[in-house]
Amino acid sequence: MEKRPFLPLPGIPRHFVLVPDMAGGLRGLEVARAMGLLGGESATGLAPPGLLSAVGAGRFMGVPWWQALVRELEQAAGQPLVHVLDCGASAPHAAMALAQGQRMAVLAGAGRQHDAVRALYRQEGGLLLACRPPTIGL
Repeated sequence: MEKRPFLPLPGIPRHFVLVPDMAGGLRGLEVARAMGLLGGESATGLAPPGLLSAVGAGRFMGVPWWQALVRELEQAAGQPLVHVLDCGASAPHAAMALAQGQRMAVLAGAGRQHDAVRALYRQEGGLLLACRPPTIGL
């Protein structure tokens, strides 16, 4: 499958922290803070980073795990953060994520199920990305 580049969209952070687990998320937030992306007025003028789950985490860890992890990381950051759950190529998991309150997700691949899930996200005011945004290096 051809890898498509991520194109920034309005309302989506320019920088994302990869969150494979709590420890990895905290390390990513430390890097973001060192880059001037967190805490008060950013010296760099950049928006706070978003949080991005590991590839396919929506399939193997689920939405409740992700949302609980996000809440803890937002507390650690001291501010709300945009967060994206990667559902791999699983259209059913992306639909389930939306039903459980996840507003942004990644769904790779194509097909009728994928098209239906994309329509659901549009209808509900969510955002379904076709590819993963880049993450800041650790």
